[in-house]
Amino acid sequence: MLILGSFDEYGNATVDITVAGASGSKIYRAIIDTGFSGFVALPLIDMIELGLSTQGAANVTLGNGSVISSLISTGAVTLGNQTESGTIILDDTSTDVLVGMALLREFKVALIVTNTAIVLYDEHETLEAIASFIGRAPQGQPNTAPSAST
Repeated sequence: MLILGSFDEYGNATVDITVAGASGSKIYRAIIDTGFSGFVALPLIDMIELGLSTQGAANVTLGNGSVISSLISTGAVTLGNQTESGTIILDDTSTDVLVGMALLREFKVALIVTNTAIVLYDEHETLEAIASFIGRAPQGQPNTAPSAST
């Protein structure tokens, strides 16, 4: 699986996902937030359109260290051609859609970010490519001898 993302106008890494609930589904351009340990965070207002039902609340620690209580739900998320179920945080403080590290782990994808590209790549294929690269790399210790100046 190879999924291309993009940068938004603020420089955030993004990827398109589809979120489904009991009443339907919707495609979102989600920000990939590696500081977010959860699966997906959606604006609370989208809960109604998708038919997501709340399953309680959870304390969420924000990037600034503050803790808020947010409603949670379970929904189906599609990334590329794969669909997985996970906990969705229903956020009443933001209009951003976030995907976090739990989503990357559940879908078993590696995140590759360059200055021009965002790529989500199958974890197994990524590990094979890294192992192959390491296998071809020169063996031995790095040269730590002082360089001769001219």
